[in-house]
Amino acid sequence: MPQHIICKTARISINSGVDDIALGPFKNSTNDSIKALDFTAYSVVIETLKTETPLLAYGDITAADVNSLLHTGISGLVVSQAIQQDFNSIKTFNQLLGASSTGEMRHTF
Repeated sequence: MPQHIICKTARISINSGVDDIALGPFKNSTNDSIKALDFTAYSVVIETLKTETPLLAYGDITAADVNSLLHTGISGLVVSQAIQQDFNSIKTFNQLLGASSTGEMRHTF
């Protein structure tokens, strides 16, 4: 999906008052018909939207992807797939994000 369509759809959602927007997939190992977003696409969408609404990356995100995704300006990560595959990865994600193990936190630089 081209970034301008993503931005238009996200802007409509933001104007409707959504709490957050999930952008992705970052990687796509389950459906070849859906094009994954790369780091550049995330950066373009985030820069275009310039919103306080949290923008979350999702889609086969691993611990190795965290720093590069955060540098795009993304607000947070959906990492349920990684945690389902290895429950012990929660500690790694908490450390990489500087997050609390008991509370939600928005990452900022």
